Amino acid sequence: MDSRSAPRPVRKPRNIRVEALRLAAIAGISVFHVFSPWFWAATHPAAVDPSDALPALVVSALPNRPGWALWLLGLIALLGSWGNHVFYMISAWYLVPGMASQADSPGYWRSQLLAGVRRCLPVLATIALYALLLVAANARFHTLPAAGRLQWVGPGLEFVWLYMLFVLLAPAWAWLLRRCSGSGWARACGVLLLVAVQVLNGYIAFVNQGDTAARGLLDWRKQMSALTYLVSFAVAGALGWAVRQRSQPSGRSAWTGSLFWGRALGCLLVLTLILTGYWAMRGSAAALYALSFKSTSLLAFALALAALCWCALQPDRSGSTAEPAGKGRSAIAALASGILGFYIVQSLAHDWWAPACEKLLAEALHGGTTPAFIAFFAAGLAFSLVFTLIVLLLDLLVRQPALRLLGLGKRRRTCLG
Repeated sequence: MDSRSAPRPVRKPRNIRVEALRLAAIAGISVFHVFSPWFWAATHPAAVDPSDALPALVVSALPNRPGWALWLLGLIALLGSWGNHVFYMISAWYLVPGMASQADSPGYWRSQLLAGVRRCLPVLATIALYALLLVAANARFHTLPAAGRLQWVGPGLEFVWLYMLFVLLAPAWAWLLRRCSGSGWARACGVLLLVAVQVLNGYIAFVNQGDTAARGLLDWRKQMSALTYLVSFAVAGALGWAVRQRSQPSGRSAWTGSLFWGRALGCLLVLTLILTGYWAMRGSAAALYALSFKSTSLLAFALALAALCWCALQPDRSGSTAEPAGKGRSAIAALASGILGFYIVQSLAHDWWAPACEKLLAEALHGGTTPAFIAFFAAGLAFSLVFTLIVLLLDLLVRQPALRLLGLGKRRRTCLG
């Protein structure tokens, strides 16, 4: 038989809705970081140093701000943890079910350990690549004081390190799902763990935040952030495995349909608007800050989970035997693949982009009038989206080709990388 006539293996197309969700999460985190210092100043006016010109500018403008300005800042403050939850959940949704389906195979632990190392190698290579590029740039321009220090690539990239840890732990979670997913007591224990984590998060956010500026890695509240994202990863993996098990017509249920999750997402969005709007109009800045505190926000977790399920369970009408057609769809998939690069660059290059952004927003906010606040939000949104696009294009043109040359190009549909 002529080898040229042999059928080629069919590559399953990506779900473009999930790719769009990844891209939305990237943009959301970028917007969050742009406005984060301003939200802090708006919710902690007594803690602002009068000699620090930019936060002081926000405090001076507060008496004249329209009610919607604090409302919008409160909504933006939720985007950071929402985006992080989305990243971890998407990764687990696709990664864990595949592992669970192989959990009874001979050599499972050895093969999954090797696979986990292979998934981590591109992450480590990306950190090394961008760190070297930025250190070289800093040697010429001297604008990154922390460049080359352990803190720079250590706690500063905590979300990336957590991702690799979760990937290495995923086989154990998949094995447990395979063994216990049909057990009622196991499901009850999982629900109780989720509830306990969220209750403790609520206590931290609304009662005992501690000194957020001085909190180190050994502080239990800091460790709760890592545990919360681990639970988020585990929940998404469990749901992905449950959906796979119910893929047969006899196993379908209401919660495995996109309609259910679309309605849930709509209700959660309305609830978020009501809660943030109520506290913003009352001027309850402390309540707004607690609502979006770090990873402890239950709203951010629930919104991320509903958005993922709505997108992932939505049938893709582009066909199952070919890649999605259309330039727009291709552009979304290409840009969404830059998640890892964006995470790393926005953190390592913070001392480059943050001062320029703060100066731009300060000039827009000068005067504190309603038109000034409109210009302030417009400038911040424009800056974050342009910055995000530049980083994603850089990643597409530099990091991804470099990894392919090293034989570390992406082969599996995971979240980061």
